[in-house]
Amino acid sequence: TTTTTTTTTTTGQTSPPSSESSTTTIPNSDSPLSSTTTPNTLLHIGTLPVLEMQVGFGNSLQYLQMKQSLWRGVLPVLPQLQHLDLSQNLLNGPIQSQLAQMTNLRYIQLQRNQFVIESSTETTSVETPESEQGFLQKILPNLTKLETIDISQNFGLTGSLFSNNNEGEQSATPSSESFTSSLSSSKLHQIDIRSTGFTGTIPPQICQNAQQWIDDKNNNQEQEQTTTATTPSALIQVDCDKISCSCCCRQQQKDEHSPENRY
Repeated sequence: TTTTTTTTTTTGQTSPPSSESSTTTIPNSDSPLSSTTTPNTLLHIGTLPVLEMQVGFGNSLQYLQMKQSLWRGVLPVLPQLQHLDLSQNLLNGPIQSQLAQMTNLRYIQLQRNQFVIESSTETTSVETPESEQGFLQKILPNLTKLETIDISQNFGLTGSLFSNNNEGEQSATPSSESFTSSLSSSKLHQIDIRSTGFTGTIPPQICQNAQQWIDDKNNNQEQEQTTTATTPSALIQVDCDKISCSCCCRQQQKDEHSPENRY
């Protein structure tokens, strides 16, 4: 099955390529996939005994969804990837550098793995502004297309979301200026970092993005793209005892104390 078209759902997720435009014959299990018969997408193959991906296979890959597939090891770097879902696997190691290299990413789901934070000793032996950057501060300047990220239930992800300045204020360094600039144009509106060790503050710009996304979906009724999300707290999920969030923690606390949730 081949296509080059992707669609976006009302939850911000990129749908897999459509199978309607054209077809490519997939060999049976007795015939290996050759360079002349390799399809652009692999859908509904059933019980595939062997899938051998040669060097360079992932260079053009745009959509990868293999959740609950017992995938082990470190996160691969796939430069053209837009949709990444490797949730509920056994992946480990740091992910900041890998994510920062996949500059086309729009949608990330890596929840329920065994990732850890990249320590400064893995990149440099000397403390520098670069090594002190928080998780979001390090990846967002590169991921200008990112809309959704879910890295919840990765207990080894710890530290700050950005540099350790009070209330997220950025020091006058090139890296912090790049982060501030990336926030002003960021499309990121959906975050889930629950059950991690992250601390810090959700930048107001992301709260504004979440509200704008909700408004746009609800105002686009003629295309039937309304959303069930009514407040940013439905899109930004954090542990409010560790993360400060002006648009989500107050609502979450209100919901917890609402009459229907008392029993």
